[in-house]
Amino acid sequence: MFVAPRCEVFTFAPYIEYISAGMLPSSVAVGDFNNDTKMDITVGNLADSTIGIYIGYDDGTFEPLEPLVTYSPTETAVGDFNNDGYTDITVISNDESTASVLLSNGDGTFQQEIISSTIYRASGFSVADINNDRKLDLIVYSLTSGEISVLLGRGDGTFQVLDSITTNYQIGAIATGNFNGDQYIDFVISNILNDSIRIYLGYGNGSFQAKQSFPTGYYPVDIVVADFNYDHNIDLAIVNGHGKTTSIFLGNGNGNFQGQKIYPVGDGPIAAAAGNFNGDSYMDLVVTNFDGNTVSILLGHGNGSFIEPIMFNVGETPNSVAIADFNHDGRPDITVSSLFGSTIYVLINTC
Repeated sequence: MFVAPRCEVFTFAPYIEYISAGMLPSSVAVGDFNNDTKMDITVGNLADSTIGIYIGYDDGTFEPLEPLVTYSPTETAVGDFNNDGYTDITVISNDESTASVLLSNGDGTFQQEIISSTIYRASGFSVADINNDRKLDLIVYSLTSGEISVLLGRGDGTFQVLDSITTNYQIGAIATGNFNGDQYIDFVISNILNDSIRIYLGYGNGSFQAKQSFPTGYYPVDIVVADFNYDHNIDLAIVNGHGKTTSIFLGNGNGNFQGQKIYPVGDGPIAAAAGNFNGDSYMDLVVTNFDGNTVSILLGHGNGSFIEPIMFNVGETPNSVAIADFNHDGRPDITVSSLFGSTIYVLINTC
């Protein structure tokens, strides 16, 4: 994969808007759905129960396909759930309390969704191989009940549902990673009731042990895992929805984290993603600002600290965000869904 050199002037081209994303696009994800080595976009449209597919071209533009029909997609993600080398789509539905997988045919089309039951009012999830069997699994949470459910993948788009983990949290987000270096997947959740995160360490068999909690900023609504200081330990970025801030927690590599460092972002931050936007080999952050109609870029110094945010305008109510190199120039680009604008935005990195 081509990696562009570091740039001295950092910027993005004006955003491109793609309409017909459906009503209330709540979650965006990226993957190569037609096996042409170009990145495509999928977006879950909450109000009209569809999944939009946008096929990418070499120049960073996209062509919408006929939407896929599902029911009330609350959040979407991608992965190869049957190990055939094609990128599939998985969806959870809050209204139906289900997790669904749409297996890819490798040509931009998908098979009929495979539906599995999960916890009541499923609100969000993370995809990972929890039990090291080379099959993708899900960890699903419910904001309403505070329950967490582990679904072990069978490698065919179906899942074995394990006993739920009960918390007294109002869970705002979940993310997975290996926080203590034991080769097993762990997870972290945020609690929007008391402004904190909690670490759960995995045993490699689908079970977890609750460990430390750490205070965050006001109303933590999203979590990003990445190595921000290049010490080979997983760090965390927490989006504080009511605080106009992002908290950075540097990992010690043993499941523990240092105290938060707080950085300003825009109005109503709601989601984030990590990538190296300016070619300096250091991880940066992009944060969507729902009330400000902007995205904030925080360029990293490579030691866990960041410069003041650089703001780029997008259209109204940006919520979910994903990054990928859409035009094959070696630099990550950005796509954002607009919850009330019923569109998606694409920002091409011109750094």
